[in-house]
Amino acid sequence: MNKFLIAAVFIAAGSYYFASKPKHLSANEIDSQCDVVMFTTRWCGYCKKAREFFATEFAEQPERVCERDIESSDAHKALFDDLGGRGVPLIIIGNEKVSGYSLDAYQQALKTIEL
Repeated sequence: MNKFLIAAVFIAAGSYYFASKPKHLSANEIDSQCDVVMFTTRWCGYCKKAREFFATEFAEQPERVCERDIESSDAHKALFDDLGGRGVPLIIIGNEKVSGYSLDAYQQALKTIEL
């Protein structure tokens, strides 16, 4: 009986772990037109800085950068949560996920996509 109980606990814990594990999606899987997807809010100062950085990097092709305000759309907030988002900005660059504001991390991830 104890072995059955222990096995049930491990199965339940494993199911929870795999069900709650964040998704890994590329920017193109989120939106086929985008190489960069930014999850932001309007009031976030670091989001503003990230917007400015990507506006400069993609000045010739601004449509390649897509923004998702997590406070204006339940669908955007749900995807942000599914991706393991804890704070904004959360930025998907190609296949790379960058949490927070980090020019170094953005530039490293941009090397993986064709500008």
